Amino acid sequence: MPDYIENSERVINYIKYLRDVSRKIVTRNGFEKCYFNKQHKYANQISGHKDIIKSSDAEYGIYNWYYEQVKSNPEKKLFLGFGLLCGTTRKKLISAPIIYIQCDIDKKDDEIMIDFPDGANINYDLLAALSENTSLNDDDVFMPVANNQTTLLETLEEQIGECNTFDKMAKFSQDAFGCLQNNFDEFKQITTVEETIDYQAQVTNHSSNRANSIFKGKLKYYAANFSFISNIPDQLSTYQALNTFVESIEKTNDFKNPVLEKLLVNALSEQPTPINVLTEEGINDIIENVIPLSLSASQKQAIRNAWQNEISYIQGPPGTGKSHTISAIILSALAMNKKVLVVSAKQPALEVVNQKINPLLSDNEGVSGVVYFDKDSRGRIRNYLKKILDSTNSQEALTQQAGYL
Repeated sequence: MPDYIENSERVINYIKYLRDVSRKIVTRNGFEKCYFNKQHKYANQISGHKDIIKSSDAEYGIYNWYYEQVKSNPEKKLFLGFGLLCGTTRKKLISAPIIYIQCDIDKKDDEIMIDFPDGANINYDLLAALSENTSLNDDDVFMPVANNQTTLLETLEEQIGECNTFDKMAKFSQDAFGCLQNNFDEFKQITTVEETIDYQAQVTNHSSNRANSIFKGKLKYYAANFSFISNIPDQLSTYQALNTFVESIEKTNDFKNPVLEKLLVNALSEQPTPINVLTEEGINDIIENVIPLSLSASQKQAIRNAWQNEISYIQGPPGTGKSHTISAIILSALAMNKKVLVVSAKQPALEVVNQKINPLLSDNEGVSGVVYFDKDSRGRIRNYLKKILDSTNSQEALTQQAGYL
């Protein structure tokens, strides 16, 4: 790690914090009903775990299908689920585990190998789906409404790491459900069913549209365990990526990513890397006299930070004006005759910024200063360039048109 990073421990601890928080991200990708997926042959009820499944074993067929699915699609993974919560709440079908764990699956000759790893997960998608007191969108972190609930989940997160066998995990999921019932109002009305369930028979019963379907009535809990295939949840893939990143840093003492390293150092230490793009007076002039947007004091400071430091970032909850500030930074860059590339993992975020700046950078002649790239952009850009070329009959006019881009 470079000598100028004196606060590397703080940086690594922050990455660990992000890693641990990522497990609580709500993605709405279906893990509140991950057992009930027809495309993935629903869930397979199991009573135990085998490290090796032979061709003569009764479960070989379903696990061989699992293997083929995972092998052909890297986004799909094998999971074990502990506990079954099923029924309907607020018109949402629920069929999910309390705890789940991703397993590696491989095949050699006629034997299928299943790894039971460390690192099980509380099903936060399920908690969010049941909660009446939270209003969550994708990528929001599930936050309990009471201190005792927060303490409980933190305790469960600690205890879950001690469950390194199938039987321990099965017992832990039952205990965890009992704790959730005692601390979360949404769980107190859930009925615990002691009798053994035949899940596949219940799926068939539901498909026949029978009134006594366990998926139609009030929520029930069964101490049953399952294997199932699903696309890997975003929060789990994020956790795994950050965990690998932390392990790599601690092993090699090297970030191997200078941009991310600079971002974290600027954010978490007292050693920002200054740049001299423009004087503070010049930046203030652009903010006050050039940018055609209304800005708060904190948004103006964010723009100054962007131009006075090599890397800066803006953090805040939804609805606090981050996209508005980013739009202002883009406009300030254009005022300095610079080109800007805006990237995001989420297209809606780009759409918001595009809607703010595009009207300010376009004219009635169809000239646009924004190239907005989405699934339809190639054709739109091609037509746009053709229009410019067709309307240009001289080098001078072409140069003038290019100046608008």
